[in-house]
Amino acid sequence: LCLTAGAGAGKTYHLVGTYLGLLAGEGGAEPLPPEAIVAITFTEKAALEMRQRVAQAVGSLAREGAPGPDWGALLARVEWAPISAIQSYCAQLLREHGALLGLDPEFAVLDQEAYAELVAQVIADHLRPLLREARPGMLRLLRDWSLGALSERLAGLLGQLATQGLGIDQARAASLAAHDAALAAGPELARRVELAVAAMSRDLAAGNLNQNAKFADNILELNDILTTKNGGLWGGEGLAPERLTRVLTLLGGNWGKAKPLKDAALEAAQGLADLALLPTARQRVEDILDLAQGVAADLEQELHRRAALSFDHLLLLARELLETQPRVREALRARQRALLVDEYQDVNPVQGRLVQLLTGLDQPGDSPVRCLLVGDRKQSIYAFRGADLAEFGRVMQSFADGAGRLAALP
Repeated sequence: LCLTAGAGAGKTYHLVGTYLGLLAGEGGAEPLPPEAIVAITFTEKAALEMRQRVAQAVGSLAREGAPGPDWGALLARVEWAPISAIQSYCAQLLREHGALLGLDPEFAVLDQEAYAELVAQVIADHLRPLLREARPGMLRLLRDWSLGALSERLAGLLGQLATQGLGIDQARAASLAAHDAALAAGPELARRVELAVAAMSRDLAAGNLNQNAKFADNILELNDILTTKNGGLWGGEGLAPERLTRVLTLLGGNWGKAKPLKDAALEAAQGLADLALLPTARQRVEDILDLAQGVAADLEQELHRRAALSFDHLLLLARELLETQPRVREALRARQRALLVDEYQDVNPVQGRLVQLLTGLDQPGDSPVRCLLVGDRKQSIYAFRGADLAEFGRVMQSFADGAGRLAALP
């Protein structure tokens, strides 16, 4: 079930009720022990609150002598049930199975402050020799940013890639594809300039425009620049920057009745001017990705030396474990028969993929794991950590299309 619930709609009450129903075997389903029900939140505080509410509810049922399972016996087991923040769940998973990835099961987990300090130190250590050697890529970047600003951008880039679950090579490929897609618009933009100028030339020749106005001379020169014999704005070698500069100059000023066509030509020409900046932008992206690749390699080496992981590494390695170790994945699905996720609007792509792998929602047919995903589009607050509302939207759509049920609390 994917449940949308606004503020004050009682989603926590519903989550606790669902947990109790799983314990009791509501609806004729097999009762599940607390160890088989995984409840995930996105902060340790929220996980503690959920555990306390479940324990209070089970304790109340035990005191009332409610029918069903032995609620008193279940109470102690709830205290050790897998109700946790997602990073804690991933840490436990990696301590159990991380040796399959070459991890030391006694790894330390760096908090955000400690990890940020480590990243800053690794960046400084990596950049120092490059600066001393006056590496070209480094010098190009320092034309635009100070050393401190560049360091901050590198740290931010590594963090963004981690929360999106992307590697440097994937980012490089995406950048190249975006660059090529943008350049592909060049011929069409040039054609729009040419069509608008051609239309103004016809109006001028027909006497529909003032032939004594200054813009009349501009139209004639524009028409001459854009003729095929002169190569136009876009030829076999791409954009002609000198011609474009002149075209932009000629399209300035007051054009009277020709203004609509002039504006159309100017808009397209300015689009071409933006494309003229792409080679420089592409070089900048290549330079910073080259630096990021080196920093990432140094960072991984240092983390390995310390036998330490960051919160992002916990998620990424848990994803890798479940994607590459089918026996572990199937064993977890057999052992953990239900998954409850609160605040699903705050998941990032890596976390969304983890939910798929834990439940089997990425496969056709019925999921072997019962799940409840609860979220509210209006309450997403972790965009700065990579939370992506589109993930919640995709899950809602997949449930609406038959992967499960989609419902809303009033």
